Amino acid sequence: MAAVSTRYADALINSVDNKDEVCKCLENVAKLYKTNSEFKETFNNPRVADEVKVDIIKEVISNKKNDKFINFISLVLKEKRFNLINDIYQKYQNMLDEQNKKINIDIIASCELSEKELQGITEKFKKMYKAKDIAYKIKIDKSLIGGIKIIAGGKIYDDTIKTKLDEML
Repeated sequence: MAAVSTRYADALINSVDNKDEVCKCLENVAKLYKTNSEFKETFNNPRVADEVKVDIIKEVISNKKNDKFINFISLVLKEKRFNLINDIYQKYQNMLDEQNKKINIDIIASCELSEKELQGITEKFKKMYKAKDIAYKIKIDKSLIGGIKIIAGGKIYDDTIKTKLDEML
């Protein structure tokens, strides 16, 4: 289903002008679908008319005049693909980040990192990916013994002692 979600996200990003605003609308809808069981049940219920679902979406999004986004949601509902809304959002967000030259990285470390270390990591990955902006999340994993693991651009950069020990065995 990833290919289907990618096609929907691609169609949406190429048809709207205010991509950031649409991303926020899509994020709100996807978040509701993921976290609110009543919302999810309503949108998964075939007896609830698509027009009613569209009216609910209009209430959820901040910009009720975003016709292209509403048309997109109508299409997704008509094609019975609303269950893919979270994946569509993720694909859209990735495409938008790529267009804006923004990269997201996950840093997994064995201990807390200093500001200087974080700055060095972010600068290195900005250069590596030719990014204008970088966002990161840090997770501490005591099982790593030492070192860091970084996930960026779909790749894993593993420089942990645990991995080096595993490779020796």
